[in-house]
Amino acid sequence: MRLKAITASMAYGVILLLVLTPAPAPNLLYGQTSFGMIVGTVTDSSQAVVPGVTLIVTNAQTGISRQVLSDQAGDYRVESILPGEYIIKAQHPSFRTTEIKNVQVPVAVTVTVNIVLQVGAMSQSIEVTATPPLLETANATVGTVVNQTSVVTLPLDGRNFTDLIGLMPGAVNSRITWFMISGANYSVSGNRYEQNNYTLDGAYNNEEWGKQFAIQPSIDAIQEFKIQTNITTAEFGQAAGANVNVATKSGTNQLHGAAFEFLRNDKLDANDWFRNQSNIDRPAYKRNQYGGVIGGPVYLPHLYNGGDRSFWFFNYEGTEVRRGSTIPSIVPTQAQWSGDLRDQPPIYDPLTTRQVGTDDQGNPIFTRDPIQCNGQLNVICPDRIDPWIKAYADVMYPMISAPPGAPFVQIVNTKPFMVDQYQWTIRADQKLRENLSFFARMSLANGTQTSPQSLPALSNYLTNNMRNFAASWTLAANPTTIIDWRIAYHRTNMQYADSNPAPGWEAFLAAHPISGTPVKSSRVPLYPTLAFCCYTGPGQAGYPFVTNIYQALGSFSKIKGRHSIKAGVEFTDMRNLDDDTSTSGFGFDSTPAADPQNVWETGSSLGSLLLGLPSYGNRNLGETEAYMRQERWHFYVQEDIKVSRKLTLNAGLRYEYNQWPVDRWDRSAGFDPTTPPNGAYLWAGYNAILNQGPNVRRSIRDPDFNNFAPRVGLAYSIAPKSTFRAGYGIFYVANYLWEDQGARGN
Repeated sequence: MRLKAITASMAYGVILLLVLTPAPAPNLLYGQTSFGMIVGTVTDSSQAVVPGVTLIVTNAQTGISRQVLSDQAGDYRVESILPGEYIIKAQHPSFRTTEIKNVQVPVAVTVTVNIVLQVGAMSQSIEVTATPPLLETANATVGTVVNQTSVVTLPLDGRNFTDLIGLMPGAVNSRITWFMISGANYSVSGNRYEQNNYTLDGAYNNEEWGKQFAIQPSIDAIQEFKIQTNITTAEFGQAAGANVNVATKSGTNQLHGAAFEFLRNDKLDANDWFRNQSNIDRPAYKRNQYGGVIGGPVYLPHLYNGGDRSFWFFNYEGTEVRRGSTIPSIVPTQAQWSGDLRDQPPIYDPLTTRQVGTDDQGNPIFTRDPIQCNGQLNVICPDRIDPWIKAYADVMYPMISAPPGAPFVQIVNTKPFMVDQYQWTIRADQKLRENLSFFARMSLANGTQTSPQSLPALSNYLTNNMRNFAASWTLAANPTTIIDWRIAYHRTNMQYADSNPAPGWEAFLAAHPISGTPVKSSRVPLYPTLAFCCYTGPGQAGYPFVTNIYQALGSFSKIKGRHSIKAGVEFTDMRNLDDDTSTSGFGFDSTPAADPQNVWETGSSLGSLLLGLPSYGNRNLGETEAYMRQERWHFYVQEDIKVSRKLTLNAGLRYEYNQWPVDRWDRSAGFDPTTPPNGAYLWAGYNAILNQGPNVRRSIRDPDFNNFAPRVGLAYSIAPKSTFRAGYGIFYVANYLWEDQGARGN
């Protein structure tokens, strides 16, 4: 079954990549890029600027190139190029051809490469090996790039790249994780960990419940990633903390591949001193991570050779964890479930309740007879035990005999904690024309986690299935004009059960129904919960959480002399389904089975349970689903001015409109306590305060239209190893869809 699921999901990704039409859309704009940029100045040996130099920038792995000219000030700029290693060739009729190799362009980084030409014939050439720049000198943004070598070679427990965010100054691990998404959540620059923004190849990749990195690609599929903080350009938003942008690998002109297996096993571990002293074996633990990568040019013998034009890349990684557990709990004995409660405080029969007088205040005084069965006190006859409770106990609880008079049985659940995950990434890159390139990537991650609970019949069960797709077109309309367009899709589907029902539960509930407790909700199984003193009870039922996010993004870049202008727009459509499938619940205390004149020293909650006499309860009413939707429209314009070879000024303006979430069927509601005399009830599509009808807005909160975010900064290169940066900016954090989930239940 698992192989079928993997095969089907891979086929789904391949189809998406193949059917996507690779056509540019220059009318759209693009932001939150994962591309890099090369800038610099061309001079001669006397430091005089050289205009009109032809610069050919070629990706060393794929052979795809871009051509630009230096302007009247000798400056050049190559925008929107994929991260990787590049070769720059500078040509001018009056100078020798200069070729600079090993130019490393990280993700979302502007690399400065100044070129000095030597007088001579163009047919003569000079080869230079570039030294990676120590500092980024073209803007005021502060950030850290973690390259592929660091990602693969640095020790990572669990092979999770998010642990490397801790290399960034000002990043503090919050130690908070959600829903089987491993790795660290970092608070950056004093902001909350939820105030970061994560992208994968420029596509939205946030898990909307815990606000952390959603799909975490295998480290073997990562080209590099960058953590940007403080005074990012207007292109970046949705984060007051850090923007973390991950770029995946692409295929190259050479076929490359690798396979790996990492394991941890208790058989390879040493036992600790205390366990050895107590003759206790090592705790069971097995962890296996395995997979591989492969990529290269598209090559069909006798049909097509995609060298320097068409490339593919594929990565797969699986993770399996089995860990021993020891979970103690206290449960009733088999005799107690059969009604023998002679170990309990005196129990009184509620069916014998009668009034025997009044007190000094005139209040009635009641009494009851001690409960008995065939003359045995504190024993409930089988015909008095509630049949529903008896059947419930047979399904949920182990029936264990114990010595007479034992008040409980202590059991230990040793079922293993289990994790099964697999993920894959497939990517295609294509040079469509000399001035038009395209890539598409599909990533999938599926996982299940099973955690044993206190009762052996129950388990905590969680599935977390995610998809992330991105496609991008880059059009070099001319050497000074770049148009980018990108579409993206992300889906998170979590199914969470705090305690998965025991085997046979659905058949039991069908035979013993309770009003308000369906056998199943629309997505997860349900069962009522019982709470009674001093014994372990089952936990709550679960709920699903499904998010679909659609994006269209684009940008337009223009270089004019010392000015570089970039404008863009981002549209995000977020849709979230949350089904609060809480079910009926019952609580039992000792009062129903106690002596009315001595309730503190008599009675038993277990006795009340067996008699089927709850003290309180709750049940579901109406529908439970909340289908929230939110649209985000973000616009920006950014200008970089190269005042001199050492000084660059940055100025930009960003505008963000984040719609307040609305329920798909307008079922959100709230309460305004400020409306006299006693407040007012509000619901979507109708405003009780102003007595407005169904034409009012669908959100119960006022829209916010004034989210303007200016950005200004400067970068001054004091020396080759010293750069001064300064800047100012305003940043907004979009609200989370789950913040308005509660409005659905009002």
